[in-house]
This record gives sequence, C-alpha cells and structure tokens, in this order.
Amino acid sequence: MITKATTGTAIMPASIHTNLRQAYRFCLGIHRRMAEEPDKEIEPDVRAEFRAKRPLISAHIATVIALLQRQEPVSESLTTKQTVGKTLGAVMQEATAQVLRGLMKKPILDGRKPCDRELVLIAIPQGSVIDMVGGDFLVVDNRSGRFVMLDCSCREKGSDGLCRLRQQGVVFDPMFAHNLRQHGIGSALYSLEKVIHGRFARICNQVDTSPLNVIDLRLPMTSLAGSLDDMIQMVIATSDEIVRRERAQRLHARIAAAYEALSVFVTDMAAHCQTVFAEGRIEDSHLIAELANQIVTGQSIVNAEPDTENAGIAAYLANKLAYMSNFVETQARYARLHKLRQLRTATKEKTA
Repeated sequence: MITKATTGTAIMPASIHTNLRQAYRFCLGIHRRMAEEPDKEIEPDVRAEFRAKRPLISAHIATVIALLQRQEPVSESLTTKQTVGKTLGAVMQEATAQVLRGLMKKPILDGRKPCDRELVLIAIPQGSVIDMVGGDFLVVDNRSGRFVMLDCSCREKGSDGLCRLRQQGVVFDPMFAHNLRQHGIGSALYSLEKVIHGRFARICNQVDTSPLNVIDLRLPMTSLAGSLDDMIQMVIATSDEIVRRERAQRLHARIAAAYEALSVFVTDMAAHCQTVFAEGRIEDSHLIAELANQIVTGQSIVNAEPDTENAGIAAYLANKLAYMSNFVETQARYARLHKLRQLRTATKEKTA
C-alpha cells in the first residue's frame, strides 16, 4: 500500500489513502453498531464487506509499524562510557528509551503489561520529521492504529506554549542532568524510571482515546535524521568540489523529501480535523487543529505563545530547502564555468 521513494520518503498516494480512510470509517461504524446494539443482527452484505475490509486495515497498520521500527535507532544498555561526548539531550533520549522498554514489560496498567495490551513503543531518530514535531517516541495500538507522541525532556514543557496533544505526551525528569553528573548513568536511570513510571502509565491509557491514528495520518517517514545545521555545514566544509556537489545534491533531496512528507502530514491533519468535527467530536478536532497550527506557525491556538524550540517547523524546513536549492545551483554553475574554462584552455592550446 505504501510507496517508498528513492529519497527515503514513504508516502501513500492520495487516492489510495482516501479509500483506506473510507474503509476505516466503515469498520469503525460497524464496531460501534456491534457495541451499542449487540443483539441486533448485521445485514449479511454489510458483514461481508466488513470482513473484506478489516484485514486490509490491519495489514496497513502492521506495515506502518514495521516501517517505523525499521527506522528506530540501535538500542543498547547505556553505560557511563557510552555517555561521553554526547549531548545531554541525546543521553536523555537513550536513557528514556531504555527505561520505557523496561516499563513496556512491567504490569503498570492495572496489573497488565503495555505490550500485552497490543501497544508498541517506537523510538524515533533524533532530527527526523516526527521528532521535530514533538515525537521522540510513539506508542501505537497495533489493533486500532491510534497513537500518542512522547516528548522526553530534562525540564517541564507545559508552560512553553505547547499545544495540548504535545503537553499530554511530555515525560521529564528535572534531576536527570544532576544525577548523571554527580552519580553516573546507573543512578540517573533509576531516578528516571521512578519519575516517569506513573506518567508513562497514564500516557498508555490515553492511546485508546487519542485522536491521532496511522490510518488518517500518513506519518512522515523520511531518512532525515541528526542535526540539519550540522549536515549542511559538513557539506559546505567538504574540500573536494565533486564530492561537495554530490553531497549537496543528496542532502537537498533528503530535505525536499522531509518537507514533502511534513506537508502531507499537515494536509492529512486538516482533512482529519474536518472529519472528526463532522462526526461530532468537537474537542478532538480542536486538538488536531492546535497541533497542525503549531507545526506550521510554531504557536499554540490556545495561548498563541511561541514554541521556542520548534518554532514553525514547516517554515524551518522550507528555509533550509531554499538555502540548499541555492547552494546546489551555485555549485552546478561553478562546475559549468570550470568546464567552460577547461574547454577554452584546450582550444587555445590547439591553436597555439
């Protein structure tokens, strides 16, 4: 169902996505009927259509989860040695991943393990598009496709003007940096688990009612990861002209793919917002609109305060794309001038 471009972006064509959303809505309606009227018989043709469409939806959810898992960073048990040379944010994210994977196997949900409730934890590469919009981790229900985004931090982000969907997924330990410096990674991990244990359980319980799902929203799965500014500077610093030009073209393609994927994600949120509003889920439509608005403008509709970390992700990527487009064109122009000089020199040598 998903087509994967050579640039690393996996985007489902709009026509197929529309059909899938319609099938999903149909199946949701049947589920609702069976729950509200368990004794009422469903028409044979309707039941047959349900049986035909439900496996397609389940297969798509499984495909999306598999694609996301394929992009997960390599997970290792953190040691003090492995934290050397890494930023605090990177260490915090790796530590949170280790703690959350452990909690997924513990009975933190009224005696049940999150993994036994068909929940899947997915770590998102730093610098990727999902990470930019507030998803260090995703918790996905592999039956319904509903998901929540988790944003790990060393400080509380509730007062930073984040929209409510992002606020709900923030997990933080204000003492993580202190524990790491003073007592080492072992103590920091122990403290982190104690702090986020209850918070993570509440987030897992929110998945069933989350307005976000992998059917309505084509998640931006791109190969873009790491600090974009660092990648651009690395290209600029390349001394060999041919290598620099090739690297610039590859990075330009990756940024273009990321921007396209983000644009599709925002477009899907706008359509999804209209759908849930039409279904009478007014509050959900507001939550989705807030998230979309914050991605585009860097502001929350609720209080219009700027998100200082990710102000206008769409504008940020557009700016970097324009910069790399200009850089690539400049490099190509230099290459053409260089070939022209070589040709003129060769012509002069022949006529001399």
